[in-house]
Amino acid sequence: MNKVALVLGGNGGIGSSAVKRLAEDGFQVCATYFKHKDKLKEIETELSSNEISVFQCDLTNEDEVNKIISNIDST
Repeated sequence: MNKVALVLGGNGGIGSSAVKRLAEDGFQVCATYFKHKDKLKEIETELSSNEISVFQCDLTNEDEVNKIISNIDST
């Protein structure tokens, strides 16, 4: 069974720590950012590309949130 975690705001202080920890614990991590992708790109280079997927998402936009959920479900 594959474990998947969705971290909203994965580029922030707590979010980036959560992304790293979940990946270390064996989760496939899907992390979102709104404007600043730099921190997630740093984390992505530290981790295997199989461990993290990064998505740009405005959480106030229901269509964007649904699109992210659909992308996670399909992969």
